[in-house]
Amino acid sequence: SVMGRQTLIGFNYSLLDDENNYEPNPDYYITLLYKRLMGERVLNVSWSATPNDNLGGDDKRNIRVYAHCTPFAAIESEGFSRSFYSMRNAVQWNFPVIPSAISLVILNFEDSIVTIDPSYIPTSKRWSHRSEYHFTAPDIFSRIVLLNEIMLKVTDTGALPEFLSVSKNNDTPIKVMPRSIVFLVIPIEDLSVCEQVTRPEKDLFR
Repeated sequence: SVMGRQTLIGFNYSLLDDENNYEPNPDYYITLLYKRLMGERVLNVSWSATPNDNLGGDDKRNIRVYAHCTPFAAIESEGFSRSFYSMRNAVQWNFPVIPSAISLVILNFEDSIVTIDPSYIPTSKRWSHRSEYHFTAPDIFSRIVLLNEIMLKVTDTGALPEFLSVSKNNDTPIKVMPRSIVFLVIPIEDLSVCEQVTRPEKDLFR
């Protein structure tokens, strides 16, 4: 997947701060997670606001929702794979079963919390939870970014921080904070458009 960005004002907001020992700016972390979670296949998304949503301005246009198939590596790292055992020629084989999954990114340009009803999002009976990544900041001009309320900052050795998700039950409403970005990884069974293949079956029993 490709993420494009444009600096409309100033032309000086780079992904890395060259005036501060190349410290990553907030867009760097968001771009990195986008590349990790959003696969190449883009899915069609439609949604509607209810009268109780209290969306201001241009109503639902202040909320952006995008969906992609989740890459194989991201599904594994989120812990959604399970072991499958098979006997063949008196030898036990153990290989992972990887569910299909979708990754959503939700952008809230509102000054208020937006709550999304998860019942309209397809889920899996086998995997009852989803992973969430909430990006927030003290204000819209801040160069500090928080991931699930933890400030992201390179370590003393210059390594990138861990991107730790929070696990939520699939039936829990999705709360998107004001002026924030949320990434979701949701496992789904039998979603052929996003089917994951670990490796060809002929290679499993060599």
